[in-house]
Amino acid sequence: MPKMDTKTRAKAEKAEAVTGSFEPIPTGKYLADLRAVEAKKSQAGNPIWTWEFDNIRDLEGTAFPGRQWFTSTLPLDKMPADADKDKWETAQRLSAGRLKAVFEAFGYSLDSDTDEMLGETVVLQVGIETIKQGPKMGERTNRVRAILPLTDDLRELAQETAAGKEDDSF
Repeated sequence: MPKMDTKTRAKAEKAEAVTGSFEPIPTGKYLADLRAVEAKKSQAGNPIWTWEFDNIRDLEGTAFPGRQWFTSTLPLDKMPADADKDKWETAQRLSAGRLKAVFEAFGYSLDSDTDEMLGETVVLQVGIETIKQGPKMGERTNRVRAILPLTDDLRELAQETAAGKEDDSF
């Protein structure tokens, strides 16, 4: 069984007891660092990649706690027998295009390993939506709408705020 170390216990003792989750961050653009990319299967069994970001800060440098996730659907090799051909082809084109846009935002070629991108900073376009099903149905949550490259004017801010990363290991 785990037990809190002295430093963690001291932080917890000073904190206000909280249940539930974080409030969504406001809609907008944020700097964020790539923490992990995980290959998974969607509920329908299709291949997806989940991109996890941390060290989230607004364009003025204010830090926001927590993490954000972006899910990219990978293009499929074979069209399901019951699929509408035009809709399926459109979905495949969009999936491939979104995946390409993510790699381009990081400045990497499509043959790069995502491990090479870890720790890199990009701009997230974040929105807010209402959860439509499951135990959190009706709650508001963030959704990463797009991953964009750093512009030259944001590169300096990204370097300054990267030095002040919060310790998320709590």
